[in-house]
Amino acid sequence: KKKMVLYSDFSCPFCYLEFTRLLKAYESFPPDQRWPIEHGAFQLDETLPADGVAKYEYLSNLIPPSALDPMIDDLCEQFRVLGMEMDPRGLLGNSAAAHRLQLWAQDHFSEETCHKLKDALFQIHCCLGKSMGDPEALQAAAAKAGLGEHKDEIAKVIAPDNKKYAKKMAQQIKRAKEQLNIEQVPEVLVVEPGKEERLIPGVKKIDSVDGFSKLLMNQLGSCSIR
Repeated sequence: KKKMVLYSDFSCPFCYLEFTRLLKAYESFPPDQRWPIEHGAFQLDETLPADGVAKYEYLSNLIPPSALDPMIDDLCEQFRVLGMEMDPRGLLGNSAAAHRLQLWAQDHFSEETCHKLKDALFQIHCCLGKSMGDPEALQAAAAKAGLGEHKDEIAKVIAPDNKKYAKKMAQQIKRAKEQLNIEQVPEVLVVEPGKEERLIPGVKKIDSVDGFSKLLMNQLGSCSIR
């Protein structure tokens, strides 16, 4: 079936921005012409601890503060334009448990519920400043998406010893790196029966909902904007 796969990391604010813009752009498409959007797991740093490290200190070791501070200010402004508030400090933690939870939800619930969960998971790091490995934050995100009654099953999915979805996540990341040559996220993969899969070029450079709408209209020829 036709679908799109958004490769992203829950610890990446750029990914949250693009996820939000992508969904808002789809509001302009007739429901019967929207392609399913699936989750593609990717980790920018799989060595991060589950309980997290100080985000600003971590980033300042990679990017000089003279460049980091303006980047953060710009990111915060981009969040405000979309009606959100980014936490520039807080914790930066391992996102593996969040990816397992999202992949589990994708196997069991509607696309709408999965999108709600993904939005709530992104908020943990980007807006709340908590570690992506925080079990209580993950459960709260699931409850916000309407999955509160599945608390016990979710606890098993996000547990470090979960094998089924850890394997699924690892397979997705390996495919992204080795077959799709993805090194950074976000990236959007287009899948159509009988055609070669393709990454949509220029996704990282789009900074508006309108820009996404135009890009999707060009890339997905079978869809038409109302």
